[in-house]
Amino acid sequence: MEDLYLSSKKITVVLPVYNNSGTLEKLVSKLEKYLKKKSSNKFEIIMIDDGSKDNSWNIISNLCTKKKYIKGIKLNRNYGQHSALLAGLREAKGDFVFTMDADLQDRVEDLDLFLKKMEADPRIDIILGVRKNYQPSFIKKLGSRLFFNLFRLFSKYQMENSSNFRLMRSTIVCEINNISPQSVQLSVTPYDLGAQIDYVYVQWDNPDEASRYTFFSSLKLALNNLFFFTKINIILPIYITIAVMIFLLGLIFYTIYIYFIIGTTVPGYYSILLIMTAGFLINFFLFISVIISIDNLNKQIGKVSVYNVQRRLNH
Repeated sequence: MEDLYLSSKKITVVLPVYNNSGTLEKLVSKLEKYLKKKSSNKFEIIMIDDGSKDNSWNIISNLCTKKKYIKGIKLNRNYGQHSALLAGLREAKGDFVFTMDADLQDRVEDLDLFLKKMEADPRIDIILGVRKNYQPSFIKKLGSRLFFNLFRLFSKYQMENSSNFRLMRSTIVCEINNISPQSVQLSVTPYDLGAQIDYVYVQWDNPDEASRYTFFSSLKLALNNLFFFTKINIILPIYITIAVMIFLLGLIFYTIYIYFIIGTTVPGYYSILLIMTAGFLINFFLFISVIISIDNLNKQIGKVSVYNVQRRLNH
């Protein structure tokens, strides 16, 4: 019954590619075998070359020439995996849309876990893969725990730690594509849209292989998510500035009190009072500047290009 239902549906697999020339042909071969069994010939594979420095684009071009179900997208430079995924999702035509890595660490045979769970519950919009055998270093584990705790604290979402291995219904993909790319973060936006999200545990092949994310790229991604998709960029600077202003105002009143009421002589009284008053005024100015800067930043974000496509194949 399940295979009969799936045979009437189109499946899309979106693959962000960055220096994956050694795995692309093997991955496509495995996907082709699986998808023909599940969805007859109604499937497509979208491969987005995110500014690779190796032979990835030539391989994608050759595959597109031989297999019309493969679509190739070449970005004009490296924008990062998230931007490559967004470029691919905007071309997806499937009823079910997978995203997965192109390095063979996400197993093709695990696609079944996603499809079975989604077919069992038509209310589910997105299923995220959680790597059950992922053993990060102590530093990565600590950083991840800190990030997710801060994210939950400063947002209304109880986001879980998951991978880019996911399955989405076409309805939620369309909703995501209707949003400006500058405002989309695939790990956050579905929560904003009220999507029903579930999880499956998947096996990660070669878990000891070094991540493509360096410490600084991981830090940049975490800070981007925190400062653009939670209220931390508003709450922290405002609260810190207000706290400093209250502290300085308290010191000003305390200094006036002990000088005029108690009559205690304070060495350099006028200098101290002047410095504290200046500090208060500076912080007040910074407080106003932060409010204005946040407003201007939100206006400018919409003008930044998330990705630029250089070439498309089989579209």
